[in-house]
Order: sequence, then C-alpha cells, then structure tokens
Amino acid sequence: MTEPKKISSAHKKEENKKCAKNACPYTPHDVIEMPKSLRFRKDMSWGEKCFISEVHSLSDENGCCVFNGKALAELLGISQVTINGWVKKLSEREKIEIGKKRESGVWVQYIKISPDVIARPQ
Repeated sequence: MTEPKKISSAHKKEENKKCAKNACPYTPHDVIEMPKSLRFRKDMSWGEKCFISEVHSLSDENGCCVFNGKALAELLGISQVTINGWVKKLSEREKIEIGKKRESGVWVQYIKISPDVIARPQ
C-alpha cells in the first residue's frame, strides 16, 4: 500500500482560489418551501418538483431565476443532462418559461415558473 501524497499549503491555497473563482453563482437557502399545490401534483416527478422549489427559492422579486444548467446541476448534485431534461419537459408542458433578459449590460438566460404551478390556495 502506498502512502497518500502530501499536499503543500501553497498548493491548497491555490486550489481554494480556483474554487472561489468558479464558485456556484447560486446561494441556496437552508430551507425551501414546497406548497401543497406543488407537492401533490400528479403531472410532475419528484425531481421536477424539487427543481421547481429550488428555482423558486432562487428567484428574484419578478419571479425570474438566472439559469445556468451546469451550476444548478453542481448545486443539486445531479447531472446537467438531468437538469436539461427537466427544463425541456417543464417548458414543453408550460410549467416554466425560458427567456433572456439584460442584466447589468449582459444578456442572461432565465427561468420563470408559471404562477399556477406554485400557487397557494386562497
């Protein structure tokens, strides 16, 4: 059995800088809500429901969440293929809207959840 390779503190600092530079653009909340109106939907998988809840928690006051499939996949610990599949299905079924908007002079892609998907009963 070989001994594990020792990593210098300078190397660790350099790796930490790289990680900070490529950090996830999303700041997840400790707790996210999943309203009953979403939880008991029969037309969505549990993965899609969790994805919708996470996107909703990351959305701004206009209901838009900047979309970066790779970063969301890393955040949720799943593949980008899975994220893209959910986005495609949810978009086709009009559960989410995908669009582009200008933010700080740059065009960014966003996801907006259809209001009926996470509507709270009155």
